[in-house]
Amino acid sequence: MDPSLFSTDFPPLPSSAEEVRPPTHNCNWKNIVVSTEQIANDIPLSFYPSKPEVIPFSGKNFTKAAQDWSLCLVGYSIGRRPFYKALLGAIQKTWTLKGSFQLLSLSEGFFLLHFSCVEDLEMAWSRGVWFFLGRPFVLQKWSPHFRPIRENFTSAPIWIKIHDLPLVCWNSKGISRIASKVGIPLVVDALTAQKTRLTFA
Repeated sequence: MDPSLFSTDFPPLPSSAEEVRPPTHNCNWKNIVVSTEQIANDIPLSFYPSKPEVIPFSGKNFTKAAQDWSLCLVGYSIGRRPFYKALLGAIQKTWTLKGSFQLLSLSEGFFLLHFSCVEDLEMAWSRGVWFFLGRPFVLQKWSPHFRPIRENFTSAPIWIKIHDLPLVCWNSKGISRIASKVGIPLVVDALTAQKTRLTFA
């Protein structure tokens, strides 16, 4: 053994009666995980030490939280889920809104449509089913206990265009007979009824 190494050169070992504690640090883990620019203070978090198997929420909690989502509809496309940007573009092209509008993605192919004013929500809801990107788009009203459910449709209303329709057929009987080759005729749009657009019916 190297005689230059003596016990006085090393710190004493703790005895069995002594407790070894790790060094304490006043560490803010929030600042370590994300930068301060990414932290939002709109939803402050708290720790609840009690951990029941089923977390209770009162009706008061639901009512207050539901106010943020009161002007929302939930929609889905029949068939394959559309791409977000394509669906957003189709909605913006079709609807003329008085206020602002947000399209938010949900799971299982559902979308949340968040409006800023009641008039826009009622306009969208009044139709029930819209036709975006070549497919029916079904709307349902959101509520605090809402669970997205896809309905089993055996049929759905769609708009069709009849091009090069002879003017002698531009009437109820002519359009009805031609449309009956596709399905059950329901209604024509205003421009067709007024005969102010003759490129298609």
